[in-house]
Amino acid sequence: MIGIVLDAKLFDDIHRKVPVLVDTKTAGKYPMELFWYADGVPFVMDKIKDFLHLDALTVTGQTVGENIEEMRNNEMRNYEEMFLTNYKLNRRNVIYPLHKPLKTEGSLAVLNGNLAPEGATIKKYAVASDMQVHTGPARVFDSEREAVDAYITKQIYLKRGDTVSVEIEKLGTLTNVFSRKNIYHEMDFEIWDNVYEILF
Repeated sequence: MIGIVLDAKLFDDIHRKVPVLVDTKTAGKYPMELFWYADGVPFVMDKIKDFLHLDALTVTGQTVGENIEEMRNNEMRNYEEMFLTNYKLNRRNVIYPLHKPLKTEGSLAVLNGNLAPEGATIKKYAVASDMQVHTGPARVFDSEREAVDAYITKQIYLKRGDTVSVEIEKLGTLTNVFSRKNIYHEMDFEIWDNVYEILF
């Protein structure tokens, strides 16, 4: 134990301040290989440096700020970007500038309310924009398997706007709205598509 207190509000605050700059799969457009050609993590760190502790020591023996500066002066960057031209792209297509981000806030949000009195997390860009603010009935289950079984066996009938909430016991309480990005791995895809169409 090192005495650092982390709470959900800290993560929520960070995601509200730091925008999404990278347009890669699964939620984005380009494969990760193109992110590497666009200079990858060091380039993103340079763009968000105002949010970083630049004086923090790293495994390289240098500070975060020194590593970023070294990356800026590395000639390999020019060769990497040449690979992007094979795809008729440049760095700006894959990694957006801070002043014009892909998304203005990070992808994680912490929710509070009667379903999750201690808080819950959601990947907000995995949820349809018209469902990000929602008032309506919620069907609550102790596991995802229970929720899927209840739908398949017609113990519940879902209509557009209904919310399915699942408590994931080992990780604490998390609210989860069915979407194509969260496909239950044992579920029949045809049935899943029906669930998706009803909810969204």
